[in-house]
Amino acid sequence: MAGRFIWLKTSPQRIETVIGDIEFGSEPRFSFYAMLFTSSLIASIGLIANSTAVIIGAMLVSPLMMPIFGIALAMLRGDTRLFWKAASTEVLGVVIAIGIAFILAMLPLAIEVTPEMLARTKPNLLDLMVAVFAGFAGTFAIIDERVSPALPGVAIATAIVPPLSNTGLCLALGAYSGTIGSFTLFAANFFAILLIGAATFAAAGMLRKTVKIQKRDLARNFLFAAAGFVLVSVLLTHSLITMVKERRNTRIVSNVITNGLAQLDLPPFTLLKIDHSQVKGNFQVIATVLTSEILSPEHVSALKETLTDALHKPTELVIRTLPSHDITAAGSNAMVAKPNLDGRLISTELSHREKQERIAEQFLYEQLTGRLGLEIESVNYGIVSNQPNILVTLRAAMPFSVEEIRRLRQGLQDRLELSDLGFAIQSVDTSLFDEYGRYLLAWTNYDTTTDFELLPKLKAIVRQEVAQVTNLFPVDVHVNEEKGTWRALAEVVGLRAPQPGQITTIQQAVAKRFPLPVEVVVWFKNDVVVTANGYAAFKEFTKSTLEKRIESIPGIFRKEIPEIKPDFE
Repeated sequence: MAGRFIWLKTSPQRIETVIGDIEFGSEPRFSFYAMLFTSSLIASIGLIANSTAVIIGAMLVSPLMMPIFGIALAMLRGDTRLFWKAASTEVLGVVIAIGIAFILAMLPLAIEVTPEMLARTKPNLLDLMVAVFAGFAGTFAIIDERVSPALPGVAIATAIVPPLSNTGLCLALGAYSGTIGSFTLFAANFFAILLIGAATFAAAGMLRKTVKIQKRDLARNFLFAAAGFVLVSVLLTHSLITMVKERRNTRIVSNVITNGLAQLDLPPFTLLKIDHSQVKGNFQVIATVLTSEILSPEHVSALKETLTDALHKPTELVIRTLPSHDITAAGSNAMVAKPNLDGRLISTELSHREKQERIAEQFLYEQLTGRLGLEIESVNYGIVSNQPNILVTLRAAMPFSVEEIRRLRQGLQDRLELSDLGFAIQSVDTSLFDEYGRYLLAWTNYDTTTDFELLPKLKAIVRQEVAQVTNLFPVDVHVNEEKGTWRALAEVVGLRAPQPGQITTIQQAVAKRFPLPVEVVVWFKNDVVVTANGYAAFKEFTKSTLEKRIESIPGIFRKEIPEIKPDFE
């Protein structure tokens, strides 16, 4: 049996050197506690600052691994003096490491939980496996002087101090579950290094030659360590099973939502993040999606039912949409949440509806870009009465003429190659304002105006004279000036348009009060509907009629909700 480990055998001189180094490293010297204090402080700051590089620095200067080797060697050789020396050093070092982090967390630093802290609160069996291999590597590096330069790398792999520092931070913050998890990670490292180190020392021939130790005594020496290793293994195995279940549920949720949204024939979307938990038997899911379109409750309901069937548990689903719009040189395009295994970032596989909308959107940007005060909000493609239609919703400071709409429709028919394409614009009127009031694009012109102090004066005079001469209510006054002559456009509303004689009277009155040549015109807006029941505002009168009209058009730009089939196997 011993021949199988001949590669671990070393010379008696090297064995004596290793034993001396371990005994020296296990003694509670000032240098040991100085390095421990330094490494604990560095680790705590790295955890708080969420800095992996700083945490690695703490691992490199940590002295806590050597006393563990001292305990292993003492238990193997039956050296009581070395055992108590190494054990007391390790226990005191653990208390100091936790205490330093605890004190640091109690300072008024407004500590927030970081990913580096969270990563050490839920260890699993994979962490124990790392500790096992790191323990062997560390022991072998001490025994073989040719491998000893690799010892700093072993210190990084074992990561003894950061879990202890995280234990102190969690304890100070009142996170007792995190405290237990972080200390369990340290215990996993401790027992793994202890047992694997002892086995490696034994295979290297470091048992005492002068004192014959019975196998029963060896078993008794390592009974506590073995029991601790088994207990930690059971706990971490349970954590690994829980982690695997959570990842499986995340994969199911991700696939169901991604596949479901793809079946809904929506614009390009990206599933950005999934948060889920189980509360009293119910599975709660919050999915964050980047998309240019808000999902309807019917869409979310269809996804919820599919998730319930896939997870075999009652599910509550919330879709959090973040508005996004990707523009390339060729217009809009689809996007993916992260690079796939082929390294692709951009996907151009669009549905027929998406392609029609993207082509139409690009055409409209080409034709309308530069038009002051215009913003395209959405472009929708749909089938109405078996005819393809494009509905554009935009904000515009100036209305579109019939000729402009006819020209845009013809261009879209040519671009989409659809001769029977219907086209409509839903324009939301937007008013422009400057420091002198409402800016009317078709009228207002300040390019040649030099005396801007006259603007508010002329507006006030026109308002007063219009109100005195007529029974109309002046809504606004727009002014321009050209070649020394000022022109005022009075925007008024009422039941009856003013007479030309009244306009003459208004202009003469304004001319007497204004120091420069002036011309006054009136823009009359009859916003009143007269019925048998009296007067009514035009917007209120037409509102109910418009709603009935929309309801009578079947399926106008409505998206059918298909049955979403899960795809998570």
